[in-house]
Amino acid sequence: RKKDGSFSARSSTIAREDYEVVSSFVSHKIRQIGREILAGNIHVNPFEQDGKNSCTYCAYKGVCDFEEKTPGYRMRNLPSMPEDTVLEKMKEDMENYGN
Repeated sequence: RKKDGSFSARSSTIAREDYEVVSSFVSHKIRQIGREILAGNIHVNPFEQDGKNSCTYCAYKGVCDFEEKTPGYRMRNLPSMPEDTVLEKMKEDMENYGN
Protein backbone atom coordinates (compact mmCIF):
# COMPACT_ATOMS: atom_id res chain seq x y z
CA ARG A 1 0.00 0.00 0.00
CA LYS A 2 1.00 3.55 -0.58
CA LYS A 3 1.19 6.13 2.20
CA ASP A 4 -2.30 7.40 1.34
CA GLY A 5 -3.72 3.89 1.89
CA SER A 6 -4.37 3.11 -1.77
CA PHE A 7 -2.82 0.15 -3.53
CA SER A 8 0.31 0.53 -5.63
CA ALA A 9 0.46 -0.51 -9.29
CA ARG A 10 2.37 -3.66 -8.22
CA SER A 11 -0.42 -4.81 -5.88
CA SER A 12 -2.25 -7.98 -6.84
CA THR A 13 -5.73 -6.53 -6.42
CA ILE A 14 -8.77 -5.87 -8.56
CA ALA A 15 -11.53 -3.31 -8.28
CA ARG A 16 -14.68 -4.27 -6.36
CA GLU A 17 -16.75 -4.25 -9.59
CA ASP A 18 -14.24 -6.55 -11.28
CA TYR A 19 -14.25 -8.85 -8.25
CA GLU A 20 -18.02 -9.13 -8.56
CA VAL A 21 -17.64 -10.09 -12.25
CA VAL A 22 -15.05 -12.76 -11.38
CA SER A 23 -17.17 -14.10 -8.50
CA SER A 24 -20.30 -14.28 -10.69
CA PHE A 25 -18.31 -15.95 -13.47
CA VAL A 26 -16.96 -18.62 -11.12
CA SER A 27 -20.49 -19.36 -9.85
CA HIS A 28 -21.72 -19.49 -13.46
CA LYS A 29 -18.96 -21.93 -14.44
CA ILE A 30 -19.59 -24.17 -11.43
CA ARG A 31 -23.27 -24.47 -12.42
CA GLN A 32 -22.39 -25.02 -16.10
CA ILE A 33 -19.78 -27.69 -15.37
CA GLY A 34 -22.08 -29.36 -12.84
CA ARG A 35 -24.81 -29.68 -15.49
CA GLU A 36 -22.30 -31.17 -17.92
CA ILE A 37 -21.10 -33.72 -15.36
CA LEU A 38 -24.70 -34.74 -14.59
CA ALA A 39 -25.24 -35.17 -18.34
CA GLY A 40 -22.26 -37.56 -18.47
CA ASN A 41 -19.77 -35.18 -20.11
CA ILE A 42 -16.55 -35.81 -18.19
CA HIS A 43 -13.95 -35.47 -20.91
CA VAL A 44 -10.27 -34.97 -20.14
CA ASN A 45 -9.55 -31.40 -21.30
CA PRO A 46 -6.28 -30.01 -19.83
CA PHE A 47 -4.63 -26.77 -20.90
CA GLU A 48 -1.20 -25.22 -21.14
CA GLN A 49 -0.35 -21.54 -20.77
CA ASP A 50 3.06 -19.87 -20.58
CA GLY A 51 4.84 -23.20 -20.11
CA LYS A 52 2.57 -24.34 -17.25
CA ASN A 53 -0.29 -26.80 -17.48
CA SER A 54 -3.37 -27.70 -15.48
CA CYS A 55 -2.19 -31.28 -14.88
CA THR A 56 0.47 -29.96 -12.50
CA TYR A 57 -2.19 -28.97 -9.95
CA CYS A 58 -4.82 -31.61 -10.68
CA ALA A 59 -5.90 -33.86 -7.81
CA TYR A 60 -7.00 -36.55 -10.33
CA LYS A 61 -3.73 -36.74 -12.24
CA GLY A 62 -3.08 -40.29 -11.05
CA VAL A 63 -6.38 -41.67 -12.30
CA CYS A 64 -7.22 -39.75 -15.49
CA ASP A 65 -4.48 -41.33 -17.64
CA PHE A 66 -4.01 -38.22 -19.78
CA GLU A 67 -1.15 -38.84 -22.17
CA GLU A 68 -0.51 -36.54 -25.13
CA LYS A 69 0.97 -39.43 -27.10
CA THR A 70 -2.43 -41.18 -27.05
CA PRO A 71 -4.48 -40.50 -30.21
CA GLY A 72 -7.26 -38.00 -29.48
CA TYR A 73 -5.55 -36.52 -26.44
CA ARG A 74 -3.94 -33.12 -26.67
CA MET A 75 -3.23 -30.18 -24.43
CA ARG A 76 -5.22 -27.00 -25.22
CA ASN A 77 -3.01 -23.95 -25.55
CA LEU A 78 -4.49 -20.87 -23.84
CA PRO A 79 -3.08 -17.52 -24.94
CA SER A 80 -2.08 -14.93 -22.35
CA MET A 81 -4.43 -11.93 -22.27
CA PRO A 82 -4.54 -8.57 -20.56
CA GLU A 83 -6.73 -8.50 -17.45
CA ASP A 84 -9.35 -6.21 -19.01
CA THR A 85 -9.74 -8.62 -21.97
CA VAL A 86 -10.26 -11.55 -19.60
CA LEU A 87 -12.94 -9.63 -17.70
CA GLU A 88 -14.73 -8.77 -20.96
CA LYS A 89 -14.65 -12.41 -22.06
CA MET A 90 -16.12 -13.44 -18.69
CA LYS A 91 -18.97 -10.96 -19.14
CA GLU A 92 -19.59 -12.18 -22.71
CA ASP A 93 -19.64 -15.82 -21.62
CA MET A 94 -22.22 -15.10 -18.91
CA GLU A 95 -24.38 -13.14 -21.37
CA ASN A 96 -24.18 -15.85 -24.06
CA TYR A 97 -24.98 -18.79 -21.78
CA GLY A 98 -27.21 -17.12 -19.23
CA ASN A 99 -26.10 -16.07 -15.80
